[in-house]
Parts: sequence; C-alpha cells; structure tokens
Amino acid sequence: MSDKNFRVTFTRGTNSSVITTSVRASSASQAKEKIKERERGQAKIISAVET
Repeated sequence: MSDKNFRVTFTRGTNSSVITTSVRASSASQAKEKIKERERGQAKIISAVET
C-alpha cells in the first residue's frame, strides 16, 4: 500500500491556535496517529484530508 499526502489540521495542548501540516501516510487514521506521536499526545486533531 503506497503512502498518500494528507493535510492534518490540529490544535496543540491548551493553545487555541490552529496548526495545519502535511504528512505522508497510508490512511487518514495513520496520518492522525503520526501527528499525535510527533506532538507527544498533546495534539487535538480537527481534520485529516487527502491532498
């Protein structure tokens, strides 16, 4: 299964600012998990959209 590009939008911790980043993953749920790992569980995912 090949990786796809996803645009993930999230907030970090108690900060209300919205962050958007691109990540390569095989599915939207894997893209979300990658962001959560990178942010050490502090990310609250808003959306993950394939681009």
